[in-house]
Amino acid sequence: AWRVSLGDVPYRDFFLSQTPLGFGFVAVLFKIFGPTVWGARALSYLFILGTAYFIYLASRKFFKFNKELSLLAAGVFLFTKHIYFLGRMFMPDDAMLFLSTLALYFALKAEQAAPREGRRPAFLFGVFAGLAALAKLNAVLLPAGYALFLLFLLIKKAEKPAEIVRKALVPALGFLLTFGLFYGLMLIFIPGT
Repeated sequence: AWRVSLGDVPYRDFFLSQTPLGFGFVAVLFKIFGPTVWGARALSYLFILGTAYFIYLASRKFFKFNKELSLLAAGVFLFTKHIYFLGRMFMPDDAMLFLSTLALYFALKAEQAAPREGRRPAFLFGVFAGLAALAKLNAVLLPAGYALFLLFLLIKKAEKPAEIVRKALVPALGFLLTFGLFYGLMLIFIPGT
């Protein structure tokens, strides 16, 4: 993140085994406030707390948990050993977790909505899944999991094939507009990637 804040281009000027968005957030902070550990940690705390907040919201809205059980779900997340560790130091996992949780929130919203009303949340699922994959590549498992869910619906014959195709295309468009477009441009304009 420090080298990016100085103007170096990842994959061209230095080797990096991570996707760019995770350290891109910190590079912006470093550019504004200077290279400080506290800024990176503060951003990490915000990502982890934001993730807990959306866990709380999803459990209330989609799983119909009461307030206490929803708070417990968010609390269990916050005080899990690995999450506690991530919250104290900046790693790309923080941004990926936050963006993945947003993606799953919108996937659940799309599934509970009427077909026409579910298009926007399904598109946002794809957008946030793409951003999560730009933060850490493991997040490509989100669209893969959604594809398996749609395959399950098709096999179960819970929905018509045309509706399942629509449910696949809308989030795929969001994913391609974020992850696909950015990664494609990076492959074209940054030699050696």
